[in-house]
Amino acid sequence: MNITGTWNTVRATAPHLIRGGGGSIALTSSVADLVGLPFLTPYVAGKHAVTGLARTFAAELAQHHIRVNSLHPTGVETRWARWAAPSARRWRPIRGRG
Repeated sequence: MNITGTWNTVRATAPHLIRGGGGSIALTSSVADLVGLPFLTPYVAGKHAVTGLARTFAAELAQHHIRVNSLHPTGVETRWARWAAPSARRWRPIRGRG
């Protein structure tokens, strides 16, 4: 959903903004893209892809006076977040050599 939905939305919207002389597109990623979250690899990877799409679309659409930005909201305390929190506390980073 994150990647396909974002791709399809921008590809459908961009021609209208180009014809209109420019505009702005805001894509929703997550703070997880910036810091990573243990045990949520698929979610983090999807949000990181959204940020990559935003950067790429920004480069492609700048010539048409279209800005593309990604927003990175933080977590919201929900039942799911409370459930996931204990497993995140058990996580230990992998330490590399020197």
